[in-house]
Amino acid sequence: MATNPSRTDRIKVGVIGCGAFAQLMHLRVLADLDEFELVALSDSSAQVVTALGERYNVPGRYTTVEELLDHPGLDAVLIANRDHTFAVAAALDKGKHVLVEKPLCLDPAEGRDLVERADAAGVVAMVGYMKRYDWGFHELLRRLPDIGEPRLVRVHDFKSEFHIPWTLYDLVRRDDVPVAEKDAEMARMRASMSSAVGDGGNVDLYRILLFFASHDLNVMRGMFGEPHAIDAVRVTGNDTLVAMLDYGHRGPALLELSAATDLGWFEEEITVAGATDMLSLRFPHPYVHYGQAELALRSHDGTATQERRILGPYDDGFRRTWRHFGSYIRDGGTPITSFRDGLADLELAVELTRRGSA
Repeated sequence: MATNPSRTDRIKVGVIGCGAFAQLMHLRVLADLDEFELVALSDSSAQVVTALGERYNVPGRYTTVEELLDHPGLDAVLIANRDHTFAVAAALDKGKHVLVEKPLCLDPAEGRDLVERADAAGVVAMVGYMKRYDWGFHELLRRLPDIGEPRLVRVHDFKSEFHIPWTLYDLVRRDDVPVAEKDAEMARMRASMSSAVGDGGNVDLYRILLFFASHDLNVMRGMFGEPHAIDAVRVTGNDTLVAMLDYGHRGPALLELSAATDLGWFEEEITVAGATDMLSLRFPHPYVHYGQAELALRSHDGTATQERRILGPYDDGFRRTWRHFGSYIRDGGTPITSFRDGLADLELAVELTRRGSA
């Protein structure tokens, strides 16, 4: 059964998968937030678990998922390993609240099973789409009615050199994990993705949509819901996609994605244009703590164009995600990035891949 800590108790959290992403953001955030207590770590690398356990003074240090889930008093888990399905299912079966890094899993068939398991477990089951919790995205949604009916929506995401901020942090490497074990994990993941897109599906494109661009699918759906149809998809190579999605009277939504670039800056932006006004949101770099979102408001009064730029608070989406997760555990409610929401992204990614593979 799920445990629900009182308002005065800290939520005891275990982290499954302690690679670069967990080290860059999640572990540091958990160490900062008073409402959580980091009590257990697991990773296939004993070297990583030992070093991070010492760094963050974590008592529970394990090399298997099963051992971590049996840690005494554990309330919730973050799942940040590469292939999430087994760990998510095991955590739900143990009655733990679950925050899983995106994507929910690799195959919608697996996702539907996880949704059913989460419903049966009666726990908080949430996908870590931190951009849906970012101040800038919430401010964009709040101001959307001010510009009238959208005529055009554009979600633009070009890959930057993500490794650049890594020099800011002291990462522990997984040098003790055998290459054969890593290769076997990647083979299992590719088999799941191949099953999802079917014969003739572009697995490499699907992988990019899941691991690079699923945030973009999610914020688009978070603004306007499910598209009525996919009007067109153009793919260049296996790593660049432009799609036009039909949102009826709201006008078309353009999705522009490229993982073929290595820009020296981070570039991810949402633009919503009305008849005379336009809103643009630039997300901060995801791997820099306390990053500020930037919102631009542009309007024309018949004579002159006015532009106003607003910088958000020093409160990045990861911290806001964890605080929302804690509030759902204590107060109840369905997360805005529920497992069902994550499943919808998988299904949209599959459809885009199939259209782009035709």
